[in-house]
Amino acid sequence: MTCRPEPEVQWFHNNIRIKSSKHYDLEHIKGVYRLIIHEVNPEDAGTWKCEATNKYGQTWCSCELKVIGKSSEGHQ
Repeated sequence: MTCRPEPEVQWFHNNIRIKSSKHYDLEHIKGVYRLIIHEVNPEDAGTWKCEATNKYGQTWCSCELKVIGKSSEGHQ
């Protein structure tokens, strides 16, 4: 699905805006928006929200992330 005009997409963790960093990659490829969390840790648990806005309106989706423990070396 595509959207015209392209929306401004923002990501939030527990209502705090997330930006690209060593820990997070924000990708946009051919209309697909993705948040990648590198080396998930207990602090990443909580509510994650993606918000898209253009001149016609706004929409969002959210999910709860639970971190239950670390995987053994070499597993993702």
